Amino acid sequence: MKRGKYILILFLTIYFFSFRITPQIENIAHKEINQFMQILINHTSFTQKIETKKLYKKENNYVLPYSSTYVDMERAFSTGNASREEILEDAKKLELDMKLIDDILAQDTEEDDEETDDEELFALIRAKRG
Repeated sequence: MKRGKYILILFLTIYFFSFRITPQIENIAHKEINQFMQILINHTSFTQKIETKKLYKKENNYVLPYSSTYVDMERAFSTGNASREEILEDAKKLELDMKLIDDILAQDTEEDDEETDDEELFALIRAKRG
């Protein structure tokens, strides 16, 4: 019986100390993590500084000529999925290079002129055949 009593006392002592030690261990670990993070932040050099003024500008310097934006607009216009007015409106909203947009729109009118020329040629051939 004395043996069970000592085991019970030993178990209760370990149980009691574990509840008192666990928060202390967690507190020490938390402090170590914070100290490591502070060392990391203080000794890390950032390669590029962010200028917040650039983030608020309205200019769009990131759409390069002949990028997928221009190609997609050209494709939408040539397939008839977007009208001339829609392309111009979108280009103004995105602040794209209007010279390139005009070139894209002019290419389509040149193709239309070629189609008109072909139609006129076929009309002349039909007229000569009688």
